[in-house]
Amino acid sequence: MFTVSAAGDCLPTYVVYKATNLYSEWVDGGPDGTRYNCTKSGWFDSACFEDYFRTIILKWAKNLSGPKVIIGDNLSSHLNIEVVELCQKYDIRFVFLPPNSTHLTQPLDVAFFAPLKREWRKVLTNNKIQNPEQSTINKKHFPKLLNELLKNINLRESNNIKSGFRAAGIWPVNARNVLKRIPEYFDEEVYRIDSALLDYLQKTRCSKPMAVKRSKKLRTEPGKSVCAADILIKTTSNKSVQNKKSKRFENYQDNFNDIESSRQDCEINILEEVTTERDIEENELVLDGKIGFFLKNTPEHIETTQKIEHEGIVFPSNKSKKNAFDVK
Repeated sequence: MFTVSAAGDCLPTYVVYKATNLYSEWVDGGPDGTRYNCTKSGWFDSACFEDYFRTIILKWAKNLSGPKVIIGDNLSSHLNIEVVELCQKYDIRFVFLPPNSTHLTQPLDVAFFAPLKREWRKVLTNNKIQNPEQSTINKKHFPKLLNELLKNINLRESNNIKSGFRAAGIWPVNARNVLKRIPEYFDEEVYRIDSALLDYLQKTRCSKPMAVKRSKKLRTEPGKSVCAADILIKTTSNKSVQNKKSKRFENYQDNFNDIESSRQDCEINILEEVTTERDIEENELVLDGKIGFFLKNTPEHIETTQKIEHEGIVFPSNKSKKNAFDVK
């Protein structure tokens, strides 16, 4: 575990091995002041953190006067009764960072661990080149590699630590350094940029200065030039001609409809006349050289028929109606 202060100092490191016992070779050759411990899981538990607090934090806090602030991540092992009592005794305020926010609010995550990891990869690469037969790192080699790592970053660690506290807004106190890195947060500068961008998009999308209508071929006389006004006049005249043609077509259509309706009326009259002529032919009778018209099944028709039969008048057939009738 690494512990740093806002003044740019790096406190002694605290190493936790995954083991049930410690061995002498596991602590030999490491950085000065480094503390070593072990747990079954290899992670901090409550007892391990209490030992860390007593051996690392309290040594640092006893040399300072006034209230002190300890900032840590929200891990359950960091909170126990013994640690709370020690904080009250030595005027220490223990501040827990919100969950899932260490990438924004923890100085080590913001500006210290990234260059530390890059340097650690270089140390591991060199160790693998020097010891090609080793596939893993033995715990007895770890203290020496850790010492090499801290020496390599010694010249840059102070600046990186201060940059981390400044970027996290802890010191100097500036909440905007954290808020501006949150995607959902918008300040005045962002709004001004967004409004300018929206105005630009509206101008470029709404107005289309290069957009032109479909080009049409101009009919001009050979050797004659034209201007824009001539094209407008020609376009206007073409529109008027088209309007006249459309009106003329409408008149033709109306006249055709009138002629069609008249023709239908004539057909109806002719049909009525033909029907009337057929009715007359069926009802006409000839009496003494005179033609009489009677409706069938009427008293006049019956009386006339009886008279014809009594006097011997021959009633002609339909085919010989145009010939003269003979009287016996």
